[in-house]
Amino acid sequence: MKPKKQGFCCAPPTGKSLLDLALEGQHAYSHWRTVSRRLPYIDSIFKNGLRCAVDKYMGYRLEELGPGMFVNKVCYKYREGVKGSISSSFKTKRSWQEIKVEALQRRLNNNIKPFPITASDGLPESICRSCEKNVSS
Repeated sequence: MKPKKQGFCCAPPTGKSLLDLALEGQHAYSHWRTVSRRLPYIDSIFKNGLRCAVDKYMGYRLEELGPGMFVNKVCYKYREGVKGSISSSFKTKRSWQEIKVEALQRRLNNNIKPFPITASDGLPESICRSCEKNVSS
C-alpha cells in the first residue's frame, strides 16, 4: 500500500471529548483502541448488531469508562477511496449520526462526564500538525 498523506488523527484538546468534537463535525483520533480488561463494564464498548462506525461507538464508550491516552504512532494503515468502501457509504454516515445522538442522550440522562484523553507527550494540542487547525482550543 502506498501512503497517500499524513492522517488527521490526534488527541482532543484539553477540556474536549471525542463526542464534543464529533458534535462539531470534527474527527479526532480514529486509531483502533487497546484497553485493559480491568476497565469497568468493558463489555459495554460493543453494541450488538452494529456493523459500521464501530470505532466511533467504542471511542465514545471508552471515554465514559476511564481515562485514555493517544499515542501518535501509525499502528495500521487505513484504506480509503476503495470503490464500495463502507467508510464512505451513506449507511455508515447515518450510523455515526445515530451513535452521536445516542451517546449524547446517554451522557445527559445519566450525568456521565467523559474521562480525559491525554497525549503520550502530555500536550494534546501539539500532537499532529495536520489536525491543529481542526481541534485547536
